[in-house]
Amino acid sequence: MRTTFNPEADAFDEFTRRVFVVVDTETTLPPERKGPQRLVSYAYTVLDSTTGFKSEKHHVFVNPGVPMDPKSTSKNGITTEMLVKKKDFKFHHAKLKAVLQRPDVIFVAHNANFDAGV
Repeated sequence: MRTTFNPEADAFDEFTRRVFVVVDTETTLPPERKGPQRLVSYAYTVLDSTTGFKSEKHHVFVNPGVPMDPKSTSKNGITTEMLVKKKDFKFHHAKLKAVLQRPDVIFVAHNANFDAGV
């Protein structure tokens, strides 16, 4: 048992016993820019450091119930036609929630406040 505090070793030990979920979302504004952003795509990768960082990758297109805003399409390349036959987020919610609510998960996102809010 180590009796002195070593921040680098302690951080390394902590992070090598954790699971990371790296999330990214893509959105669109509703028509006439009224209302909140609507989810059109999400992706996540589960990196499990306890198994040598083996990963699970998931990507889903989501029907937002509104046409894609042209400015959103110009940023993310996602068109209304790509989403028309996709399921809405209610269909995917339980699986994503189960991944994110694992007690050992560290949530990672480039713009975490936005992604978590969506």
